[in-house]
Amino acid sequence: MNKKMMLAVMVLSAVVNGVYASGTNNLVGGTDNVATANSAAVFGYQNVVNANNALAIGENNTVNGTNSFAGGNNSKAEGRNTFAFGSHAEALTEYTYAIGSQARTSAYDAIAIGNGAYSGGVSSVVIGRSNAVSGDNTTVIGANNQNVTAGQSLIMGYNNVTGSEQEQIVVGVNSKTSGQGATVIGTHGQATGYDTTAIGNNTIADKPNSVALGTNSVTDDAVNQLQAMVNNTTYVFAGTDATSVVSVGSKDRAGYGGVKHYVRQIQNVAAGRVDASSTDAVNGSQLHAAYDAINTMRTDIDNALDAQEQFNTAIHNTLANHKDAIKNNTQRIAQNTDTIQAHDRMLTNHEQRIDVLENQTHNALTNLKEGISRLDGRVNKVGAGAAALAGLHPMEFNKDDKFSASIAYGHYNNANAVALGLYYRPNEKVLLGIAGTFGSEKMYSVSASFKFGKHSEYEPQSKQGEIESMKAQIAELTARLDAVSK
Repeated sequence: MNKKMMLAVMVLSAVVNGVYASGTNNLVGGTDNVATANSAAVFGYQNVVNANNALAIGENNTVNGTNSFAGGNNSKAEGRNTFAFGSHAEALTEYTYAIGSQARTSAYDAIAIGNGAYSGGVSSVVIGRSNAVSGDNTTVIGANNQNVTAGQSLIMGYNNVTGSEQEQIVVGVNSKTSGQGATVIGTHGQATGYDTTAIGNNTIADKPNSVALGTNSVTDDAVNQLQAMVNNTTYVFAGTDATSVVSVGSKDRAGYGGVKHYVRQIQNVAAGRVDASSTDAVNGSQLHAAYDAINTMRTDIDNALDAQEQFNTAIHNTLANHKDAIKNNTQRIAQNTDTIQAHDRMLTNHEQRIDVLENQTHNALTNLKEGISRLDGRVNKVGAGAAALAGLHPMEFNKDDKFSASIAYGHYNNANAVALGLYYRPNEKVLLGIAGTFGSEKMYSVSASFKFGKHSEYEPQSKQGEIESMKAQIAELTARLDAVSK
């Protein structure tokens, strides 16, 4: 470059609103912007870029990480390969994304999307307003799920609370988990023991390894019943001590809804094995068969009693003719009568117990059928939501219009759902997306896609056009300087 060309560049740099670029291959525009590295770009007002291959757009943004971006106002991209966009957004560690007003990441490979979202756990993902995570490998989607310290966990919904143990799952609203492996699905549900599961609204599963299934269901302590005595006879049952329970209702305890007594039928149960070693559940048809057998036995006994009565009558007639024989056999007849009466009382007791057992089993089977029917409906809705999410697709990359939206409809087994997706493509190699469904069963997803390899030939051509324009301006200024010097 000759002296005249250098002078022209210096004059041009001085007159363009106080911008400063000390590296090579930098592109600086706007007012009071600074680029101190190489291959950087700055546009807007009072932005600072101190890293190679970095970009700042907006006002008072700072980029100190290589291959990073800060956009909006007062945002920071401190680590390598970071992305901060919004008002006071901060991506403070490597390979992180902070998108939204006051969104912030402070751990490696973390993502925070939403106003006030914070991701402070390694490889954790936070999507939604006022969510905060400090556990590693945890995903939070929704709003107001704060102070999530559990690692390797999933929280979806609104205003849920988790303990510090790992591997917890919450899908719902105003629900709570504590204990490793705890799972809650529903509104105002609680799973507060290790490996507990609460499915439904207002549920409580607080006994280790137990399940509360259905709205208003509450777990109680397991009760062992390994033997029973009937008519002075002890019967030993198959199985071992119970270590946990499955509850489909409540008794004397209430969840958030305040319902202390709630019962269900268990319906559509397959026939279980009936033998001395079986621990299977039996259904109503099996109990009915047992009841029929007992009725048949009772008929046979009634016939035997009739025969006994006829026999007694014959004996009476014979005794009238044989008084001496009557005296000898009176004691035997009295003993036989006592035995028959004892048998009658035993049969009556058995019949009453069978009636009670039949009623209890019928109620339990009815409750189970209702619960399974409701669960089928929810599964259909989830399937429709998944189909709708699968139908979302972003538009092809357009450097002049980087935002796109997609809507899709899903149907599964009489259930319908609508999904909406929003996508942002800052360049042809990066695609960010967030999607969700609408309806009674809400589903959400977030995505980040990256492409590796050579750049498209169209973006370099656009930069070359800008360079040619600047060369033309410099040539014009050089000509003017030559005219002045003459």
